[in-house]
Amino acid sequence: MELNNDQEAAEIIQKKYPKVLSSPPIIQQSKESGITLSEVSLDNELFNRYYLGKAICHSPTSGPLREYYNGLIAMTRDHRFRQFNVKTKVYEQMSKTLRLLYFDTLKVKFATVHRDLIEKGYNSPRGKRIKKADVGTMSRSQAVSYATGVTAFLMPDKQTKETATDDFVTWQVGLFYGILQLDAAILSDKWLPYEELSVFPGRASPR
Repeated sequence: MELNNDQEAAEIIQKKYPKVLSSPPIIQQSKESGITLSEVSLDNELFNRYYLGKAICHSPTSGPLREYYNGLIAMTRDHRFRQFNVKTKVYEQMSKTLRLLYFDTLKVKFATVHRDLIEKGYNSPRGKRIKKADVGTMSRSQAVSYATGVTAFLMPDKQTKETATDDFVTWQVGLFYGILQLDAAILSDKWLPYEELSVFPGRASPR
């Protein structure tokens, strides 16, 4: 396919999915792999508002965030999109969005499943100086604020050279990546509705 045709396809994609892409993907010619989609910006104001907790998801199956998620799914199935080597990036965005849609469920599971590790963190030398909080009862904005604050506190003290204990570092990573970054390794697929996972290659499996 000619480069101009690829660029045209990229522009069509952007126009077809305006709720997902704020600008057309950028195309470049690669001698090694042919024509590739060199950059696709998934930076989206609507997603960012939900990600930071500035907007509230009232239902995982309807509403603006769900429409955005459905747009991501549709884009991966579009024949014009399939020619571009960016699916990994889009699937990562889908994974985060799905976890935002079900955040109220996931935060409770996180707090329950990781209770022992969280307690170890609070009982470590530095953890004793942090106010305990139940992530399972927090809103998204509260969880973001708390996780950000804990992470900032855990940064090594340059004057005293004090660092967190191993247990608390482990807990901090779980909190930061699991809650703040919506990490699939921490917020398990098993906690999501089975039918939602069928859109991810190799992710859905019988329970």
